[in-house]
Amino acid sequence: MRAGNARSNIDNPLVTIIVPVYNVAPYLREALDSVLAQTYENFEMIIIDDGSTDESGKICDEYGKDPRVQVVHQKNGGLSAARNAALERMNGELVVYLDPDDAYRPEYLRSLVDAKRESGAPLVMCRSANIVTEGGMILRGNEQVRPKIGEGVYDRKAALRALAEGKINCVCWNKLYEASHWENLRFPVGRVYEDVSIMYQILDQCEMVCVLDEVFYLHRERTTSISGQISGKKHFDYLWALSQFEKYIIDHPEIFSAKHLDWVRNQKMNQYIDVYGVMLRKKSERTGHDQADVRSRIVETGKMTDVSRLSKRKRMAYYLIRYCPHYYRLHYPLFCTLKRLKNTFRGRKSAISRG
Repeated sequence: MRAGNARSNIDNPLVTIIVPVYNVAPYLREALDSVLAQTYENFEMIIIDDGSTDESGKICDEYGKDPRVQVVHQKNGGLSAARNAALERMNGELVVYLDPDDAYRPEYLRSLVDAKRESGAPLVMCRSANIVTEGGMILRGNEQVRPKIGEGVYDRKAALRALAEGKINCVCWNKLYEASHWENLRFPVGRVYEDVSIMYQILDQCEMVCVLDEVFYLHRERTTSISGQISGKKHFDYLWALSQFEKYIIDHPEIFSAKHLDWVRNQKMNQYIDVYGVMLRKKSERTGHDQADVRSRIVETGKMTDVSRLSKRKRMAYYLIRYCPHYYRLHYPLFCTLKRLKNTFRGRKSAISRG
């Protein structure tokens, strides 16, 4: 393990930057360059090459020549396993994450470290901008920006409620953590949407959370990413994570209200409807569940949540699956066509707005 000649003090703590890498050669240099361009220089970067089969491993080794960078090559174990491997090696008092196809703005670390010192909050988060591109990322000012929560300092209960209202995003990569947050916490290995089952556990440890209004994290949206791939497993992993959060909400009535429980169940309904569609479209995919089982879960969840909050398309799908499943199966290709047309129109509109 090596962290160069880094020294920590109250004003200049060592920050560990964790970068899990798997087959992202076209984007990796932009991500790693954004780390080396940080105006805050007291950091160590731990890059975990998770069994890449493209040029990613070689690129990682190029950056490993910097004394602040540690490169580890390991057998492919998935995103959670890669992040966990880095957590075992970190030296920093503070921790941040970077997905290997994303990028920091130069002020990312400095701004979050300064905000932590000034606010006293153990967790600091900034805005992230979603940029749809396969090339270099440029912030134009018209991107979708998250999280939706307003700038300020929030206590533990307010932050957890905001998470249960969808105002704080569950992703781990736009946040600065204390290393102590991870002493007894690791990402669930083998599951997608691992952040969803982690974030409420992090917020539960924080007396305060500081939110910055500026966009310091650039998130690339691409169809070949893990979250962009459509599969039954992806949806069931998300459902598993939502169920963990649902149980936490039920167990803490002093924090949450019925509307928060309804929000998470509404999210589960969306996923159940999506996975039902995957089963219709990919009949050979093995998920460990059958259509009848998923339909029964849709019906049961619908009895516990306000389905009027679903989108018009999802609401129509719900009623058809519940009352006329045979009709839905026959006309499901039409639903897919309408969704593709909507996404195509949205993509063209986004391209025009980007100029």
